[in-house]
Amino acid sequence: MAGGSQIASAGRHFFAANMGVSGMASRRRGALGSRLVAFVLLVASGCGSSQPAADVSQADWAKSHDAASSAPAQPTIEVIDTAKLNPLGDPLAALDDGRLTIAPPADWVLGPRNKDRLAMFQLEPDDAYPSIMLTVSEVQDAVSLSAENVAAFVAELQSQLEAEMAAKKFTLAEPVKGLQIGDFLGVQYMRTAVAKGTRLERCFLETVQAGRRYQLEMRTRAGSLHRFRPYLYAVAAGMKFGPAAP
Repeated sequence: MAGGSQIASAGRHFFAANMGVSGMASRRRGALGSRLVAFVLLVASGCGSSQPAADVSQADWAKSHDAASSAPAQPTIEVIDTAKLNPLGDPLAALDDGRLTIAPPADWVLGPRNKDRLAMFQLEPDDAYPSIMLTVSEVQDAVSLSAENVAAFVAELQSQLEAEMAAKKFTLAEPVKGLQIGDFLGVQYMRTAVAKGTRLERCFLETVQAGRRYQLEMRTRAGSLHRFRPYLYAVAAGMKFGPAAP
């Protein structure tokens, strides 16, 4: 992934999804199968601290455009009032081979460069929290998130995160839900973490544009996400997408 963490392959996802043991199997075999599922999911998700292992890259969620009976019920999409968002600073030079223009919150600074992300913004140059990180990965078939498929995307991502939670023993503080912020249509979810003894809140916004899965992650110290999340929303609302540079 250019600027993002490795995501698990579809083969491993379907393997884990279908590893059930028949009702005639012994309890011992069922326990062994459960441990094997957890091991495969753990290996697939990797041991790094970056998010996510959830695999929506096969774009099955985008194949239900005209199959209403197979798509999950349309979720309520939360709409954020952009008039109340924090102002942005000057945009960066176009990222992801010209596909994306993005700007940091006003008065924030650029974080250190890293091969695993496209950009990082920090409120203070000598403090990692709060921060906003941008990563990108590929999705099959050059699909984009839309009002017609966001419900399927929400359902599939939630399911895959639940599989990861079972393997890595964490929980979501907020489940996956649809979110509209100006022109930005995507999903949001939140989890907690501990880094070097510091308790963190991690809020994720994701969207898919022309086969590129963009993820914004805000990290704050525990108890402060509600104060800083409007900065994350402002960055998402300011994202501008286009074709790759020739």
